[in-house]
Amino acid sequence: MRSLIFAAAFCLALLYFAGAAPAANSRFMVLGVGASSCGVWTADRQGHDVWSKAKAFTDEAWVEGFLTGYNKYESGSNNVSSTTDPDGVFAYIDNWCRQHSLRDIATASEALILKLEYRHR
Repeated sequence: MRSLIFAAAFCLALLYFAGAAPAANSRFMVLGVGASSCGVWTADRQGHDVWSKAKAFTDEAWVEGFLTGYNKYESGSNNVSSTTDPDGVFAYIDNWCRQHSLRDIATASEALILKLEYRHR
């Protein structure tokens, strides 16, 4: 019975983390958590159970990875988020997602980058 529960949890985790969808602007394919809706981001961040906290950690790690990719391949500076810290990054995504719950996490991350790039100018 225990192995059945583990197998079911593993399959659910794979389904959650393996999403892929075109970005809202269709310039690139979004892989993983970034394809999830802002509603998912908000629910994960507000949850108090272990599963929600694990999903929130994964959501946050995806955003940090997205920023890192931007730093490597697109940014004029080596750290687009140098004017804030991770808590500031996540607070921005929290607020953006509350206002745009049907959009995806990737689009929220792009909005954050636009905001941060504007600060660098």
